[in-house]
Amino acid sequence: MNVIQAYSGNKRKTTVQARNRKRLGSYVKSPKGMDIRVLPHTADVEIKVHGITYKKLFENNLKAMSNILKEGCCDMKGHFDCLIKLNITATDPTNLLVDFLSEILSLTYVQKALFCNIYFSELSNTKIDAQLYGKWIDGFDEEIKGVTYHEAYVKRNEDGTWESHIIFDI
Repeated sequence: MNVIQAYSGNKRKTTVQARNRKRLGSYVKSPKGMDIRVLPHTADVEIKVHGITYKKLFENNLKAMSNILKEGCCDMKGHFDCLIKLNITATDPTNLLVDFLSEILSLTYVQKALFCNIYFSELSNTKIDAQLYGKWIDGFDEEIKGVTYHEAYVKRNEDGTWESHIIFDI
C-alpha cells in the first residue's frame, strides 16, 4: 500500500492511499491545486486468503506465505526433511494468525526450510498446538522481513467460510 501525506496551505492534512495498481503512477488532485503522484512501492505484499473452515484458513495462509518465499514450493512432492512442534497463544484470531505466520517465518530462516504442511492437534480462537512439516531448501525467491499487524483481520463470512487479510513487509 502506498500512502502519501501532504499539507495544504491551511495546515489541513490530506492523505492519499493507493490500494490498487491502476492508480499507481497516476496524478491525484489535492486541495489548492497541488498535484500528488502516487508512486509504486515494493516494500509490502498484501494477501487476502479464504478457507472453507477456520483450520483451512490457517493452512492456506501458511501455503500462501511459503509460495511468496519460493514460488511453487508447496507443489513439490516427496518426503519431509524436518518436523517442528508449534505452540502459540494470542488474544484473538487475528493476532493468532499474525503470530502463527511470524513464528513460521522465523523458523523458515533458522531451519532454512519451507513449511507447507501442518497437523493441528489443537486450533482455537486463541491457541495453536501443531506439528509443522518442512523441506530444506537452498534459497528463497523473495525475502519476507515480517508479518504486520497493520490492517490484518480474520473474519467469518455470512456463508460460513473464513477470510483473512495480511500484509508482509519485504
